[in-house]
Amino acid sequence: MESLDEIIKSRVTDAIKVLSDNGLSKQKIANHFNLKEGMIRHWEAGRAVPKAADLKKLADLVEWDIGYFFKDAIPKKHKQKIVSSGLEMKIIIGKLEGRIEELEKKVKEYKDLNCKLLDKLPSKALNKN
Repeated sequence: MESLDEIIKSRVTDAIKVLSDNGLSKQKIANHFNLKEGMIRHWEAGRAVPKAADLKKLADLVEWDIGYFFKDAIPKKHKQKIVSSGLEMKIIIGKLEGRIEELEKKVKEYKDLNCKLLDKLPSKALNKN
């Protein structure tokens, strides 16, 4: 049977993987804890265990019950919620990025059209001011 220390290390590794899979870099995770990226890598590799306060922050960040770090299982629906939330965010971001590209094209089209219209105006109309 695994020791509590081994279970915690394993669960911390799982949590960091979930965060990474959902787009958070090790540096961003470290910033959340006011730590250096190297410490997050130590946690991930099981070479260090977070302090109790950091363990609570990590649980909050991945939206897991703190008890998960001490038990043998996490409810599947809770784990799926985290994964699906991350996927939903990626989809929303992808849609927004596509919309931004579309709007940038429209702005360019309008600028081009505006330039063409200005070129067609008689020079007297432009100098009325």
